[in-house]
Amino acid sequence: MQKLTITRPDDWHLHLRDGGTLKAVLPYTVRQFARAIIMPNLKPPIRSVADAACYRNNHPRRQLQGRTV
Repeated sequence: MQKLTITRPDDWHLHLRDGGTLKAVLPYTVRQFARAIIMPNLKPPIRSVADAACYRNNHPRRQLQGRTV
């Protein structure tokens, strides 16, 4: 093997913020990476099962469904 080409790598440590910052940054990440392990940096932070469920229901993945970036 002489050459290895990684066309769309994975981001194994992606920090995401809320609101406008998320909407501004996420499209760039989607263009570069095939998958990501997300570390949410939220204000207020997730502190309960209900908070986690709310985050899951409003997860950035849902914002990208059907989009070509």
